[in-house]
Amino acid sequence: SSAASDVYKRQGIYDAPEQQLQKETFVNFSQENIFAVGSSQYGKTNLLQVLIKGLAMNYGPDEVNIYILDFASMILKTFEGLNHVGGVITSSEDEKLKNFFKMMNEEIYRRKDMLSQMGISSFSSYRDAGYRELPQIVIMVDNLTALKELYLQDNDNLLLLCREGLAVGISVVVVNAQTSGIGYKYLSNFSKRIALYCNESSEYNNVFDHCRMQPRNVPGRGIIDIDKSLYEYQTYLAFAGRKEIERVEEMKTFMAETVSYTHLRAHV
Repeated sequence: SSAASDVYKRQGIYDAPEQQLQKETFVNFSQENIFAVGSSQYGKTNLLQVLIKGLAMNYGPDEVNIYILDFASMILKTFEGLNHVGGVITSSEDEKLKNFFKMMNEEIYRRKDMLSQMGISSFSSYRDAGYRELPQIVIMVDNLTALKELYLQDNDNLLLLCREGLAVGISVVVVNAQTSGIGYKYLSNFSKRIALYCNESSEYNNVFDHCRMQPRNVPGRGIIDIDKSLYEYQTYLAFAGRKEIERVEEMKTFMAETVSYTHLRAHV
């Protein structure tokens, strides 16, 4: 139902045994915010890497801007040199974070004003009409619990972005170890939800109402909601390598190739 001008990214493969199907799953950044929960070491950061890599491979930096709030392993700091990435903010950078939220709030109001002056109701309609001046902005948050505890107690700027962003081309992807402390106010803004393996089986019900499924105890394996039905699925591996250091080297190689390709494309 979405327009060809939307920003899509494939993310994994899901099983529909009753239909004898295995199909790819996609994220539509123009239409949905994404929330994923999962215990430690079960693929949350890899999911973000898959999405970042896919966006960088399929879109130019003039089409998609990525901002990363890494309050977990800080491995995502490796993406800082990628042309698509406007910034990576970690838990100790409070001034940088304040400036980021101020910039995003201003961007929301700037875009609302611009779209209303054009007589266009949403970013999707803007893209459908063939306009490309505004890039899709994707904000990725690794470890929302830490971000909330450290910075969002008094003024929850991220919740505003989750509520107001999609209509103006700003989507939010959040991964977290649990749903407790997140609250319905947050979850209600995420139409795309994923549950990777959780040590607490109650988490599946917190993410999906009346969920009777549990994914297998395998990194990257999870439950995903597709057209109001739940399926088991497997996330792609973003970067190959048995050890983290090998995967980081793969990330650096990918970034170097992407940066040189986008530089070449800009000069053609």
